[in-house]
Amino acid sequence: MSFTINVAFDAASLAAVARLAAFDGYFAMRMMDAGNASLERLEVNAQDYMWSTFMNPTGPLEDSLERQMFSPWMGHVATNMPYSRRRNWGFSGMTDSLGRFYPHDPGIEYMEQSIDISTPDIIGYYKTGIEQTILDLGGVP
Repeated sequence: MSFTINVAFDAASLAAVARLAAFDGYFAMRMMDAGNASLERLEVNAQDYMWSTFMNPTGPLEDSLERQMFSPWMGHVATNMPYSRRRNWGFSGMTDSLGRFYPHDPGIEYMEQSIDISTPDIIGYYKTGIEQTILDLGGVP
């Protein structure tokens, strides 16, 4: 005994399948856009916070921040300045490589402040990315 099953899709179903097949590409592209916008916002807010909070801002640390997206899902804002960590988290009670002791040197948590300040905008960037992906696929957000 044998049997055959014939399956056919109507044009609307085929279009829906094609949209689903394109989802990954559109979604990754929109998440990369959201990630880049988020990192830019983090960088700008960290710089603004440093300029307004440091007792004597000079610019090298403020201008050293760089952003990089590694994939649609991962990126960072970073600096290679050797004193960036102690300016962020503090250096109280420690001695630097030149032998200078810092009894009271609190950090200003510029990156934590930037994250707090930037979070509403970052949520908006990702919400827009998701909505744009839906529009890209011919849907209505």
